[in-house]
Amino acid sequence: ARFRTFANGEISVKLEQSVSNYDVFVVCSRDDFECELNLMLMQLLLMLDALKSESPHRITVVLPCVEYARQDRKFEAGEAIAPKLLLHLMATAGADRFVTLDLHNQAEAGFSPAGKPLDELTCEKYLANFIRESLPNWNPEDTLVCATDAGGAKRTRKMADELAVGFMMADKFRPKAGEVGQVKIISDASLNPKNVIIVDDMFDTCGSLVKVVEAVRNFAPEAKIYAVGTHGYFSQDAHEKIAKM
Repeated sequence: ARFRTFANGEISVKLEQSVSNYDVFVVCSRDDFECELNLMLMQLLLMLDALKSESPHRITVVLPCVEYARQDRKFEAGEAIAPKLLLHLMATAGADRFVTLDLHNQAEAGFSPAGKPLDELTCEKYLANFIRESLPNWNPEDTLVCATDAGGAKRTRKMADELAVGFMMADKFRPKAGEVGQVKIISDASLNPKNVIIVDDMFDTCGSLVKVVEAVRNFAPEAKIYAVGTHGYFSQDAHEKIAKM
């Protein structure tokens, strides 16, 4: 497909080959250096509409990450449930099916419109193999995995089972949305790990990660700390925060 941008900022799309009766997979690759997020989503909607008009057999949208995933509930009156809206827009534009990796919230699987299945793939086994191969002198007996909050506990417990290691969790209080308050570690006090692996579904500005790392250091001062996640946005000054940890 070929995109054009008009002088007033509008964009258009033109398919350059026939897709009639084909199974079409639209793979969304997020690249903030290449294209701003909301512009990318508008390009996607236009492409889906163009594809639908050419009578394909089926259109599958592959979303490595469901954008706006953290707006999956109303924290205050008057807020929108953005990922649900986004999936409905894509379905209206022409999507028949969605495939994604590691949803931020399992409830988001129900946001897809009726008859438009959303299939979630998980990266647990891939990340577990990466950890085993990457950590020096890997030994599950002196390693713990750490959830960044209660919401990620189920995901992190699965990783703990996959690696056959112990589990711990960071309990954090948020004074308001977007802010991270005090963080405490919940774990078996008798454990003295040599390695702690922080597991999360996404790393964005990494403010939460910094707080969790500080809490883990207080809990296990001698432990080496690692972090793994499926979606790495690393927005704003995230790289600088990581470098200072």
